[in-house]
Parts: sequence; structure tokens; C-alpha cells
Amino acid sequence: VYFAQPMLLLRHTLANLPPVCFNAPASTHFFFLYFMDFIKQFPVETQPNSQVKLTGEIPFSELETERGKAIAHLGKNLKIDGFREGHIPDKVIIERLGEMAIVNEMAERAINRMYPLAIKELGIDAIGYPSITITKIAPANPLGFTATVAVVPTITLPDYKARAKAINTD
Repeated sequence: VYFAQPMLLLRHTLANLPPVCFNAPASTHFFFLYFMDFIKQFPVETQPNSQVKLTGEIPFSELETERGKAIAHLGKNLKIDGFREGHIPDKVIIERLGEMAIVNEMAERAINRMYPLAIKELGIDAIGYPSITITKIAPANPLGFTATVAVVPTITLPDYKARAKAINTD
């Protein structure tokens, strides 16, 4: 199929990708395919009691993609004299709340986006909610985190055929 405009080609490609991550929209599939190598660098450690620990760093460029949504979310219920609730300019929100509050919200949003992609790509059969700890956070620096989550336990069956044979011969 020939496309005269590159954006139409991209839109066509995104719409025809197979579902690779849960039931996410096609735009998420492009993100997921683009960052597979990035996610594969996260080390996975097996913990006792059928748990795994995922450790990783998310580049600040990924956090930066969440900046607009983070500011809008933080400013949604903020009340400042002279402004209607929910209609406060971004500059005023940043001045009032500070850069670290915005970076914290950006980090939370980035982890919420990256964690499902990471467990899918790394083949982790997670059950339950993860315990996520932020290990490093600062403006213009990568976000370090660890996530500990319960997984489906591995079960090794004994040699049931030999036992059944012994029982059946009696």
C-alpha cells in the first residue's frame, strides 16, 4: 500500500499492529515496540516466597513526556486567589507547588505506564499489586525504582507415573 504522507503510513502501521500489551490502544503498541530494548535491561531477581524484584531506571526524557499531564492533574483542584479552580496557568502552578511536586507526579505516572510494559516484556507472571519503591528521584536525572511483586509459584511434581504404577500393581 502506497501512502503519500508519512503520517498516514505511521497511522496505518499503528492501527495494524498485533495486540502485544494487554488491551492497550495502537499508539501504546508503538511505544512498547520502540522501548523493548530499554525494558530488557531491567534486572529481575528471584526472591523467597514466590516473589520477584524488578530494578530499573527510567530516563528523564520518559518522565518529561508526563509533565503536561502531571501539571494539569496537580492544578485541577488547586485553589489560588484570582484564578478559577482548574484554570490556573502552568507557570503559577509550578511556582506555587514547586518543581519537586511536579517531578513526583511525573514519576508516579511514568512508573504506572512502564510497569505493565516491563512485566509483559520480561515474562513475569505477576499476581497482585507490586510494592514499588523509588530509589532515586531528582529533576533532570533518571528515575530509579524497585518493584517487588508476587508471582505464580513454580511447582515440581514428583514422578507420579512410577507411584501410580506401584499402587496399581498391588
